Amino acid sequence: MKRHHHIIILFLLMAFSLPGLLKALEPGEIVPAFTVRKWLHGGAVNPDKIADGQHLMIIFWASWSPLCVESIPLINFFQEKYGKKFKILALTKEKQKVAEKFISEHPEIEFPIGYDTGGSISKRYLGVNLVIPRIFIVNRKKVLVWQGELVDLERVLEKIDSGKFDLRKQRKISAYRKLLQAGIQGRQHDVVIEMAGHILDIAPKDPVSLRSRLFAHEQKGEYDAALKFLENLIKRVPDYPLPYFLKLDMLAARPQNPKVLAEWCKKIHECFPKNAEVQNRLTLTILDGAPFGSAPLDIALASAKDAVKLLTKKDPAVRWAAFYTSLSRVYYAIGIIDKAIEIQDKACALLKGMKEEPAAKRLKDFYNGISKLKNAQEQKP
Repeated sequence: MKRHHHIIILFLLMAFSLPGLLKALEPGEIVPAFTVRKWLHGGAVNPDKIADGQHLMIIFWASWSPLCVESIPLINFFQEKYGKKFKILALTKEKQKVAEKFISEHPEIEFPIGYDTGGSISKRYLGVNLVIPRIFIVNRKKVLVWQGELVDLERVLEKIDSGKFDLRKQRKISAYRKLLQAGIQGRQHDVVIEMAGHILDIAPKDPVSLRSRLFAHEQKGEYDAALKFLENLIKRVPDYPLPYFLKLDMLAARPQNPKVLAEWCKKIHECFPKNAEVQNRLTLTILDGAPFGSAPLDIALASAKDAVKLLTKKDPAVRWAAFYTSLSRVYYAIGIIDKAIEIQDKACALLKGMKEEPAAKRLKDFYNGISKLKNAQEQKP
């Protein structure tokens, strides 16, 4: 379970260590003009024509990135909710045929996708940044207001929409982030902890700073300090799921009384009763990350059921199927195979004709195989 945020930090280390003068644009800078010569999906968007009160949202995107694929429903939601105040467009620089094939396999995409010929736009905006998807929000004066990851996008959109976004604070964050990057590059863990702390004082939901500071504590062998840092952050922003899961990672990674792990899982379940993504993530975290024999499957079952209940008719079939699959896995884990088959059958029906269908069927076939084996054993004299 520690692997997830370690991978993120490795991406950061790679990005901050690459040679060359290219760097990502920072808030407050004037963005370079660009023209999209070919549109792969949706209507053309003119980035030079931004109406009064509007912002341009540019999403650098690729079909090979799991986060990009998983974000399609979220971006559709933002398009529906904020479409009048934000012009949304996605850009990809991968091979045109690859992108077109992916788009044809995902008819649920509702936002425009342009082709970044030769990757020239990506180079000017992203620099050496390797994190995809990456979002840039630009105001009518062509000033970059914000750039970051999907995990923080909804909070930023709400602030801009309500007029509460503070560009001066964002500039401070950018200055601290440069020092944070230098600290990571030089493996100066105390500098990383200090600069991440400054950023989190301004933006306590900044995921990169959170993970960077946690990584620095781990490198110094400061388990208790890392745990205390997460607990204090949770008190400051009790509605932010990430530190809850990072603490769960830490508890699961070290020998613990199973009761301690179960109590923390229960707290996450109770703190986010209306968040389907959190409930599903909790289910998967318990199934895939909890030490053998100590997984609180009763909580996994409750969170999986809640996740499904929280879905609506607006949610795409793929999401419904993913949540049903999580629920079927819990039933399998607790030994109720017939129920696992019944639930997974619903996932297969939703995915009929989609590229995800074979994997869903393989899981259902596996359950059926276990059921037959179990029945055969029970019939032995």
